[in-house]
Amino acid sequence: MNLTLYELTAEIAAVRDALDEGNLTPEQETEITALLDRALEKLLPAKVSRYCEAVQEFKAFEAACKAEEERIAARRKTAVNVRERMIARLKYGLETAGVDKVAAGTFTVALQSNPPACEVEQMSAVPAKFLVTPPPTVDKRAVLEALKRGEDVPGCVMTVGRHVRIR
Repeated sequence: MNLTLYELTAEIAAVRDALDEGNLTPEQETEITALLDRALEKLLPAKVSRYCEAVQEFKAFEAACKAEEERIAARRKTAVNVRERMIARLKYGLETAGVDKVAAGTFTVALQSNPPACEVEQMSAVPAKFLVTPPPTVDKRAVLEALKRGEDVPGCVMTVGRHVRIR
């Protein structure tokens, strides 16, 4: 019988429930206790061990993928930088030569004006009707510290979750 972790833990919980109910004969209780001990000492640790091995394999695969992503991102960044430098040199060359348009083989290169843009030179001089404020956010660290001190913060509660640690 090869149970999944879900099935195995459900079986263990059912056996514990049967033992807690106390409707068993002493022989049944002894037999069920032996099965439960076997499950807790051999089956569950073996299943958990296989899970941990799989988790470690996925962790190693994740690290390899991340390293490859970083390598490819570095190559992409290099290509972007080279392209941008080439465009800047092309622009500088056309501006220096006083040429706005060049037909070059299958390409046509032209200098064009950008759409109008706004640059803020003095922030304090800008009228209030043009200022945008971000929506308010909650300083969760400050709220957590207050909750830890026992203060009541309306609309906030302190929660403590649980996670799995594999060593």
